[in-house]
Amino acid sequence: MTGRRVIRTSEQLRRTSDRSDWARVRGREPDTSDPDADDASDDMRRELVRLRGRPRGSGRKEATSIRIDKDVLATFRASGPGWQTRMNEALREWLSAKRRPGRPRGRRVAK
Repeated sequence: MTGRRVIRTSEQLRRTSDRSDWARVRGREPDTSDPDADDASDDMRRELVRLRGRPRGSGRKEATSIRIDKDVLATFRASGPGWQTRMNEALREWLSAKRRPGRPRGRRVAK
């Protein structure tokens, strides 16, 4: 099949797009006979729009820059998605072990 290339200027393209009846297109009901048709209801669409972007944080975490040994970081990353959460939990466990009653709270004195 040999086709003819049609080259249009930006002005021609603007005039062409002005002829579209977008109000009619937006007002059409979706074709439900197609099994691949969009079956989202208006409520679902509103929910999807609301969920766009990065989830809101709890406000308890702070972004920081920290230097960690490569092997430790590689081990956490190799454990799959959620590695930062697991690293945070490991640090929290260590912190709670340090705060147990009966343990001294101050810095250790070098011998």
